[in-house]
Amino acid sequence: MKERLKTILILALVFTGILQVGILWVYQNEGTPTGFLLGFFGRNTQISDKVTRERLFVPDRLILSSGRQDNWLLKSGDEYFSDLWEEAKQGLYAIASGELGLRVSSEDWGDLIEKRGFIIDFGYSIKPGLLRWFLGTGDKSGDLPDIRKIMVKPDILNERVLTFYIYSSSSRVYVSEPSETGGDTVVFGEVMDYVSKESGKEFLSYDTFRGAKIDKAMGAEPDVLNVTDSPGYWKYREYSGRPPSKGEDKEELAQIVLGNEKERYNISTIDENTVQFNYGDNIYKYYSDGYFTYGYLGSPDLSGSGKFGDALHNTYKFIDGINKLAARPADIVLTSAEEIRQGIFEFSFDYRLDGLAVEVDVEKKDESGVKLVHAINITADSKRVLKCEGLLREFTKGGESYYNESFMDLAKKTGRSGLEMHIQDMRPGYYIGSTDIELLKPTLIIHMKDGSILTVKMPRREKG
Repeated sequence: MKERLKTILILALVFTGILQVGILWVYQNEGTPTGFLLGFFGRNTQISDKVTRERLFVPDRLILSSGRQDNWLLKSGDEYFSDLWEEAKQGLYAIASGELGLRVSSEDWGDLIEKRGFIIDFGYSIKPGLLRWFLGTGDKSGDLPDIRKIMVKPDILNERVLTFYIYSSSSRVYVSEPSETGGDTVVFGEVMDYVSKESGKEFLSYDTFRGAKIDKAMGAEPDVLNVTDSPGYWKYREYSGRPPSKGEDKEELAQIVLGNEKERYNISTIDENTVQFNYGDNIYKYYSDGYFTYGYLGSPDLSGSGKFGDALHNTYKFIDGINKLAARPADIVLTSAEEIRQGIFEFSFDYRLDGLAVEVDVEKKDESGVKLVHAINITADSKRVLKCEGLLREFTKGGESYYNESFMDLAKKTGRSGLEMHIQDMRPGYYIGSTDIELLKPTLIIHMKDGSILTVKMPRREKG
C-alpha cells in the first residue's frame, strides 16, 4: 500500500508540474489555462499540420487532355479526381525527395498541353520549401523549381509509366525521368473513357488557345481554356452571399472570434457598423458588412526564414476559427504564398463554390483606395499571425439556369479586340465587386498578364 501511495503521489506531482508549465507557457503566449486543459484532456482544440496539408495542398483545377482538341475539367468531388491527384502527388514526392531525376526540358509548354495526359493547375506558384512541407519530405539538397502547373503524361505503350513536366513561374519547363506507378490499375485510361462517354451529360469540352491557334497572335498563355461551341448554353447555379448572421450578435461574435479568451478582451462599439476587440497587442475589428481585420502590434519573429510550413499552419488555424462565423461556408483554397521579407510570409485565400472561383474586388476599410483582391489576406511569421484582412460570407445555393461562357461570344462585350487581350487565365466563376452585392451570378473571369482582371457577365438563356 505504501508503494502504491508513493506511485500515486509521484504521478500527481508530475501532473501538477506539467500543468504549471503549460499554464505559464500559455500565459506567455496570451492564451488562457482553460485552452491548455482542454487540449490536455484530448479535446480537439487544435488543427494538426497533417490536417492543414490535406486541406490546402489540393489542385485548383485538374484538366484532362485527349491529345487532340478535347479537354475536360474535373472538380474535387468528381469520380477519379482523387485517383489522379494521388498519382501526381506520388510523382511530386519522388521528385522533391530526390528519388526521381529532374532536368530542364527544351519542350514548349504549349506543345506539351496538346499531348494526351492530365494537368494539375495549382493556381499559384508553390515555392520549393512549401512544396516539401506539403509532401513531408523534409529539407533535401538539390535544386527544385517553383511549380505553377504539372503535366502528367502516360507512356503511349504502357500507361502505368508516367513522365512529369513542371511549368515554373519563369515559364521554364522541367521534365522528370519516366516512372512506373505503384498501382495495379491503369487509372488514366479509365478516366478518359468515363469522361468522354459522359461528356455530353455533365462534362463540358474545352479547346485551348494553342489548339485554336490564337495564343501567339493574342500574346496569351497557350493553355487558356476556351469553349468553342457558339452559341452554347450550360447549366450553372446562382448563389447568395451575405455577411455571417452570427456576426449580428456581439456576444456570439465575441465567443467565436475570441473563444475562451473572451473575458480578457475589451469590447467596444466604434460606430453602429463596427465592433472592436482588443487586449494587449491584439486588435480585432468586425464590420457589419462582413469585413474583418486583425492586427498584432508586437514585434514579428524574423528567425523563421524559409519556414513556409510553420507560418501556413498558424495561418490556417486562425482561418478555421474565423470561418466558424459562417453557418454555410464555402471551400477556402490557398491562392498565393510568398515570403515577402526574411521570416515574414503573406498568404491569400479565396472561396470556391462547387469548384468555381469567387473573385473578390472590394475597397479596404483603411480609406487608402487600395482594393482587397482576395477573400482573405494574412501576414504571418513562423510563430503567429501578424495581420489579417478579409471579407466573410455565408453562401446559399439558389436556382440553376443556362449561361453562355463562349469566349468568342463574350469578347464582343468587353469593348476590346480579342487580339489585344494578353490573357493569363480565363474561367467561369462569381464576382464580388462590392460589399453590398448579395446575389452572385455566373461570370467569366479573365486574368490579364499585366495583373488586371476583366469580368464579363455570362448571358442567361431566356426561357422558352
